[in-house]
Amino acid sequence: MNKNLRFFVISLIKLNRELFVNIKQMKKSMILVAVMAMMMSCAGNSNSKNEQKEAAPLKEQAVQKAPACCTALQGVYKGTLPAASSPGIKTELTLNEDKTFNWLSEYMEEENGNFRDKGTYCVSENILTTTSEKGTVSYFKVEDNQLRMLDKEKKEIFGELAEMYVLKKAN
Repeated sequence: MNKNLRFFVISLIKLNRELFVNIKQMKKSMILVAVMAMMMSCAGNSNSKNEQKEAAPLKEQAVQKAPACCTALQGVYKGTLPAASSPGIKTELTLNEDKTFNWLSEYMEEENGNFRDKGTYCVSENILTTTSEKGTVSYFKVEDNQLRMLDKEKKEIFGELAEMYVLKKAN
């Protein structure tokens, strides 16, 4: 399974590099965002219609205060995620008291490489789930003062780049 994941990531990187060579700057950014969204979403899940229905109540729940167990998670998390087209993606994830989040991404050494996203989050056991306003779902394992990004099946990412999928809580 680990070899399959590695092959998938390498293939995705090669595909991204080929696409970025031949497409204008604006189109390059949009494709990379789409690829990243696919990697971080549950798009492969057959329950995608159910997830869309569940996303609407999440927006309504966002105005409620987070339970006491979640207040320790509130704050700013920073890290540099791997990227196919640049040395990395400087990432800042802010978890707010009202169970909303703000996500800032800066593709290093890329023109027009800054992106913003926002949405709601929830925590179940030690898994943080973010759902953007566009419906993109991401999963993180809650660890001591850090969040570890998980794949779309909520499994930890292993390999050479595994430690790059960590966002550390800023002081």
